[in-house]
Amino acid sequence: MRGATAAVVAALGLAVMAAGQASAQAHITEAQKQELYCVHNALIARDQTALVAESYLSETTADGVRGAADSAINSAAAGCSQKHGWDDTSRGLALAVGVMGSTADHIAGELKDAGVTDAAITKVSDLMRGLSARDNELLFDGAWEDDRAFMARMRTKLIAAGVPDKADTIRLAVMLLECSVIGSESAGAFIEERFS
Repeated sequence: MRGATAAVVAALGLAVMAAGQASAQAHITEAQKQELYCVHNALIARDQTALVAESYLSETTADGVRGAADSAINSAAAGCSQKHGWDDTSRGLALAVGVMGSTADHIAGELKDAGVTDAAITKVSDLMRGLSARDNELLFDGAWEDDRAFMARMRTKLIAAGVPDKADTIRLAVMLLECSVIGSESAGAFIEERFS
């Protein structure tokens, strides 16, 4: 699903411009925030965030999780779409925000279980503000795992942020960064689509 979700967002014609998204999100009303996070909040209310995260992070489609997760996501998106009158573009962007938020929540929990502090997890997400356009592209399209130079740079930054120097923990932290980049990009595009 990692590739599929990124492909859906990319198909909506988004360029990678994550650096400007945090400020855009700060200037929307509370009602607009509720609309933006409607799918994520619906998944939380239905206790389906772990299912969605497991599907996104899974390497296989054969275990039945994918179908159950797709059903959960589409149900949440359909309810929100009806409530807010979204078109297909807005629905797709809100869906991406919901999937990335759910997956980020799950990964943050795994990082805490691995001994990473809340402060370090916040610093990991904050790293996206200083990423190059190329780094954003690698995170956005999921190609970062095969880029040794990228992983070396990220490892150094993540250790400085307080992530233990363990391969599995570093990988989890980069996955959190991936969710932050895709989620922020999707949120910014949603704001542009709905509220500009």
